[in-house]
Amino acid sequence: MKDDQNAIGGNYKFSHLKVFGSVESFYKNLKTYRRVFDMSECRYIYGELSFYNKLFDERDWTCKSRLVCTDVSTGIQICDMKKDLEVKKDKNIVRVQEGWGTVNTGWWKKGKYKWDAYLDDQYLGTAYFYINDEGPVTEKSNPYVAIKDIRLFESALEGIPIIKDRKYLQAFNKSTTRYVNAQITIDILSKKRPLPLNFKFNFYNDIGQHKAYMEYFKEISDEKKTITFDTGYGSNKGNYWFEDNYTLEVQFMNELIAVVPFVVAQEEEELEGKMSFNIGNKIERVTTGSSEVIEKPTFEEASKELNALIGLETVKKQIDEFSTYLKFLKIREEKGFKEDNTFNLHTAFLGNPGTGKTTVAKMLGKIYYSLDLLSKGHVHEVGRVDLVGEYIGQTAPKVKKAIDKARGGILFIDEAYALSDRGNEGKDFGKEVIEVLLKEMSDGEGDIAIVFAGYPKEMQGFRGW
Repeated sequence: MKDDQNAIGGNYKFSHLKVFGSVESFYKNLKTYRRVFDMSECRYIYGELSFYNKLFDERDWTCKSRLVCTDVSTGIQICDMKKDLEVKKDKNIVRVQEGWGTVNTGWWKKGKYKWDAYLDDQYLGTAYFYINDEGPVTEKSNPYVAIKDIRLFESALEGIPIIKDRKYLQAFNKSTTRYVNAQITIDILSKKRPLPLNFKFNFYNDIGQHKAYMEYFKEISDEKKTITFDTGYGSNKGNYWFEDNYTLEVQFMNELIAVVPFVVAQEEEELEGKMSFNIGNKIERVTTGSSEVIEKPTFEEASKELNALIGLETVKKQIDEFSTYLKFLKIREEKGFKEDNTFNLHTAFLGNPGTGKTTVAKMLGKIYYSLDLLSKGHVHEVGRVDLVGEYIGQTAPKVKKAIDKARGGILFIDEAYALSDRGNEGKDFGKEVIEVLLKEMSDGEGDIAIVFAGYPKEMQGFRGW
């Protein structure tokens, strides 16, 4: 019996054709797939053909793959990579990867290119990619774009409201949320046209599990200096977003350019003012029309959110005293007096769920940053599972790693009472966590505020430990 292994629907089913530039592999042997590159980083550019083996667990078979790369603007063929494949029956997914270039940058030039994929001369698909020549993108330098504004809103998949009718949120209702959408406004810094731009969006929950992925591509051909676009993920039926703390990470040219925190809770909460977002470990960079970057807010800007909250009079009073005292020290330093302006920024937040402990901690991070009490102002949130090891020797390194990540900002320890309520059976290392934290608080490097948070009743026992 003749087997028609060449036809689609025969031995295989086409999955995808993607492009990547780095051979580094990740979970499930995936690569960092991209559509846009810069000349300054291009060495080899690879095409990846992937197909499903429909004879999985039945028998081995053979075929011929072919990946062809072409310069679209000139029509010149760059390479034609052919390979004889032996598809083993224990492989349910088969990947063929071929690349072209040199070990040093400079071979690839600005332009539009494509990979075409074939199996046994059967055309399967085309993947376009673009090479720009504006310069490398780093955490400190982006010659292409600058984020002007990010806002989140809820909608169904169809009928996304126009911008003027959107209700922007900082907390979503878990019962009514269908799609969580991001509206992004960027300033275009590059004057070169056409200008292909490729953004990637990843949603993560509080423990770092990958929740969703989206991609946005646009080739700018006009002279626009600002564009606004939106993208989102979810389900029209709901029940996709659960009660949790989430982050949206925005990537551009293989660089993380923004991290947006948001909450899914029992009730939605409308956004007041601008949505805060982080870049790396730096708190909320706000860009203006001239692309000037404001590294940190003023004290008045940072404290405005806190002062708008009802209650918290003790916290507000302490912040005002810090501000007044720092101004006093500055005057003394100007007159030649040497001052030790170190402060104890460590504190405990007691409150029931939903009382805003994490929100206040983020506000404090901004305020301490504006007062130069902290060098970054970000908040690194952890719980017992992030700090306590299972075996002897594991706990202290985990705690020190958390401290290092929080250095320059706030280490927010949620449900801190869980570190001291496991009894004295000898196998629990919660007390070791507390000892490492106490040492850091007493004679550590500084530049950190440790906040212990939890329910009032349980925290009374923790405070008396």
